Amino acid sequence: MGIARHPTGATLDITKPMSTFDPDHFLNKTFYQWDLQTMLADVLDFLEFSENNLSWQRRREIRKVEREAEQVEFEEKDKYLEPQYRAQLIEGAEYRFDVSLSQRIRYAGLVAFVTTIQWCALTLRKRMVLPLPECPKSTNKEMHILATLNVMGSCGFDRGISDISDLIHVRNCIVHAAGLVNSYEHASTLPASITRLSGIKICNTNFLGPSIEIAQGAVEAYVGAANEWLPKLDEVCTARGILKS
Repeated sequence: MGIARHPTGATLDITKPMSTFDPDHFLNKTFYQWDLQTMLADVLDFLEFSENNLSWQRRREIRKVEREAEQVEFEEKDKYLEPQYRAQLIEGAEYRFDVSLSQRIRYAGLVAFVTTIQWCALTLRKRMVLPLPECPKSTNKEMHILATLNVMGSCGFDRGISDISDLIHVRNCIVHAAGLVNSYEHASTLPASITRLSGIKICNTNFLGPSIEIAQGAVEAYVGAANEWLPKLDEVCTARGILKS
């Protein structure tokens, strides 16, 4: 028992006596970016369900191949191959779950997260009171919207916007080049973006060449951060008349 949290971020402290609860205040309170936070909650639900299911399926598959390996009998002249055969069975199962399937899940989570943030930026654009300055060349238009609002409102969310910009770079590599760095049009600038991010790196675990690897929990951390600063950016800019309410 403690804090009851709606997927959108609305909270109710259920440790306090109900006699202290003010329903009028709660019901009349403005919750900024309600739709955004609901969609971010969906991304988190997808990742949690997928990661948990993957973990369970991995344990099941490893037990299965271990039993299979124990039951295989080679002819006497090939007995020396048994340890190698068992090792390959287990390694194959581990690769499937630790690299192939897990990376696809995290790739999908990252794409869904970045797309959600871009949708949010475009809805904020429609609420801007003043015209949006021209977007600089080679700058993502959605990030230009967020950066402009951040400056106009003196919000101080530079780091959050910078992280999303770097994640867009990573997302583009995933979408346009299957996460393979050498096949990505902007490969030369990708390492700089990845260096600034946590839980994301370039490696060769899939044996196809340098590729994007996303650690478990990395996408969730960025979702949680955006779930905090984006509603606050909306709140500040609305209060200062930069955005229509």
